[in-house]
Amino acid sequence: MWGPTPCQCPTIRGRGRCRLHGGRSPGAPSGSGNGNYVEPGDSTEWWNRLKAAMGTA
Repeated sequence: MWGPTPCQCPTIRGRGRCRLHGGRSPGAPSGSGNGNYVEPGDSTEWWNRLKAAMGTA
């Protein structure tokens, strides 16, 4: 038979699928583990300094 065959990758423990087809992918790391993470107060301080420099604050 020449049709598609089921995936031959092993399933992830606790899930019914392999890692390639919906198993182990929780998404990007949260917090400081993510490369785009910015401390919450950093941007506020930057905006305040910018407004003060422009004379609008």
